[in-house]
Amino acid sequence: MIDRELLLPSQAPCTLPEEAIVPDAGEPRARVFPPDYTKVPGSDRMRTSVQHYLEHGFYPGNFLTAVITNDLRGAFAHADDDNAAVMRDWVRFFYNEAQGNAWGSVEIMTDWMACFDADGNVKMKEADHDTV
Repeated sequence: MIDRELLLPSQAPCTLPEEAIVPDAGEPRARVFPPDYTKVPGSDRMRTSVQHYLEHGFYPGNFLTAVITNDLRGAFAHADDDNAAVMRDWVRFFYNEAQGNAWGSVEIMTDWMACFDADGNVKMKEADHDTV
């Protein structure tokens, strides 16, 4: 198994395990990775956006950005009628399913996205790269 601990701009480690539990399992928001995407509320399009954000660091759009960063006003402002109706389910999904170091504030989201390159691949620490 590859060590997937990453260095972020804030110098806080971001851990993306290939399987099993996020290493900080003692933390209340540590979750199994990947989460159960069947629990994502809404359409397949929303499920895909969440998966692309969590697994590849892709920008998820205005509505999900507001949800991920705990911006309630922004979430309702950008929600369509379907997503507004299931706002509680969105919060429940991120709280119960998503790894804690991927959501919660603008800084956390920025750090999470910084873990990936433009193609959605995990950026590894220099020590993880093979040297010739």
